Amino acid sequence: MARASIPDSPTIGARRGEAVQRRSRGNKFRDYGGSLLFLIPFLIFWLAFVFYPLAYSFNTSLHRWSALSGDEGFVGFRNYHNILFNPDSALYSNFWSGMAHTALFVVITVPSLVVLALVVAILVADSPWRNFFRPVFYIPAVLSVTVACAVWRWIFQDPGLINTYLGLHVNWLETEPWAWLTLIITTLWWTVGLNMVILLAGVLEIPRDYHEAAMIDGATWFQRVRSITLPILSPVLGFVVITQTLASFGLFGQPQLITRGGPGDDTTSIVYRIFNEVYLGNNYATASAMTFLLGLVLVLISIVQLRFLRRQA
Repeated sequence: MARASIPDSPTIGARRGEAVQRRSRGNKFRDYGGSLLFLIPFLIFWLAFVFYPLAYSFNTSLHRWSALSGDEGFVGFRNYHNILFNPDSALYSNFWSGMAHTALFVVITVPSLVVLALVVAILVADSPWRNFFRPVFYIPAVLSVTVACAVWRWIFQDPGLINTYLGLHVNWLETEPWAWLTLIITTLWWTVGLNMVILLAGVLEIPRDYHEAAMIDGATWFQRVRSITLPILSPVLGFVVITQTLASFGLFGQPQLITRGGPGDDTTSIVYRIFNEVYLGNNYATASAMTFLLGLVLVLISIVQLRFLRRQA
């Protein structure tokens, strides 16, 4: 005879449910607790070397503070107001002229670097000497800004390599627009190799079958680049454009080492202005305010670029 089973009472079922929930919570704690332990060293590092300096710098920007007299009191957002809206303040002209010079540099160099790197990457990808040209173009990128600028300052100085061998008497470093031209040429030579290597990696990932099928259909080289290479390469191009824009806004070493910000202050970038505000003017508070304003501009530009690239994808 079969033995009749006795159904569990509601109390026993509730206890079993609680036991299952406790075991589930314990498993989740073991799963996530170990991960959190691995994050603790990073969090300590981030709080000590990222968050605290940012918080301290922002607090400094809200005070009147200099290296000579220290903290002279809380002024709120007065430093930001003088920088942005007070034409009678020297901070106003220094900030906006530095931003204008930097914007000019970005507008010229970013498209030039991206287009030149893209053309070189496509040509190198089709070359049987690819493994030779890749390190050749990349070598300048491994040099420090000091070395790169020293080389090109020697080339453009008067008398220098260009003036001597071309029989010219151009003051490249101290007259407009030649001073900007020296900075742009130096940046192109120094940076294009890095962008080329990144784009070359993307070009080489494009299946050859696409190009071979287009060639069978009679497509020219330019048509294949426009219809195959550029659409597939758009995510990599977007990455290069954003990183190069951020790098160009950080212009500092080239004008400091080649033109000294001249002629006058015509090649003084915003980062160079911040540097002068700290080390020549000893005004840490206003320099901190300029830095945060520049950071805000870069964040806004990055957001606009990312949205534009997502719409194009």
